Amino acid sequence: MIHVDDQSYDKGYFKNRFAQFDSHPVLSGCAGRRLAVCLQDTALWVALCLYIKEKGGAVFPLPIDTPLEGARRRAERSGCEVLLVTSHDEELGVVAIDAGNALPDAPAGSSRRVPEPPANPSSSNGAGPASTRKSKAM
Repeated sequence: MIHVDDQSYDKGYFKNRFAQFDSHPVLSGCAGRRLAVCLQDTALWVALCLYIKEKGGAVFPLPIDTPLEGARRRAERSGCEVLLVTSHDEELGVVAIDAGNALPDAPAGSSRRVPEPPANPSSSNGAGPASTRKSKAM
């Protein structure tokens, strides 16, 4: 049992949430994926975190007061594939992330990093371009 904001959540709550997550199109396939999460409901957050961990995924937590566009950018920069937020009906909403634009300095282990370009064989020193970093305004 867990207590959040004077409310108790038992094993049944988490079993029900896990069953919902199992039928969710994104969460059911979270193994090996990095998901950004920005949720207000603490019990849902805990259930989601436990579920993703059990399934072999990774969570990138974002503060609840982060504006949606800022949360999307932070998720993208961190190599996340999706951003999970509370939708209008208080359930999980999914914001797709264009992971192809993740910066090369995304955290180690991220499967969505931009690969370094091969060295330029025609260059006299073989070093290739001096910089491959994409710049984005935050």
